Amino acid sequence: MYMTWDKHSADIIDEVAAWLGTPYKTGLLLFGGYGTGKTTVLSCIEDIFRKDYFDPGHVRRYYPFEIIDILKSNQLPAPMAEFVKAPVMLIDEVGMEPLSSTIWGERCSPVRDIIIARYDHSKTTIIATNLDSVEFRSHYGDRVMDRLTQAYTCIYLGTDSYRHDPEGK
Repeated sequence: MYMTWDKHSADIIDEVAAWLGTPYKTGLLLFGGYGTGKTTVLSCIEDIFRKDYFDPGHVRRYYPFEIIDILKSNQLPAPMAEFVKAPVMLIDEVGMEPLSSTIWGERCSPVRDIIIARYDHSKTTIIATNLDSVEFRSHYGDRVMDRLTQAYTCIYLGTDSYRHDPEGK
């Protein structure tokens, strides 16, 4: 059985495949409106990486609020180090969390700090967000945006939601 893809979806698949074969780009940023397939693409990439790594600890997927909850509850022995050491990390819904949080009495920006730390250690990081580049820069700052520009492939998934039936049914 063959699947039919619209031109836009086929282009996205081509761009992701090109990124997978690009060793000098350690990150992937998927951005676009709501319902454009970012989480679906993220799940497909996660499946590809899980097939390449046999140890489930090599591929980790988080939502920003989950990261904050883990850091607040101190569920990991050295939480930030744990977020950095996974060879592949996927973060979905980036930008939905407050920019800073109070963790153990200190204000910090966990998602921003993880993105920077993973960049510093050349770790593969895949991010999905509804923020456009201006909103992303405003939320996370020039330092993060500069790193993303250098080390990430950015793929725009469009603005039309696949969740809406064009005929309104």
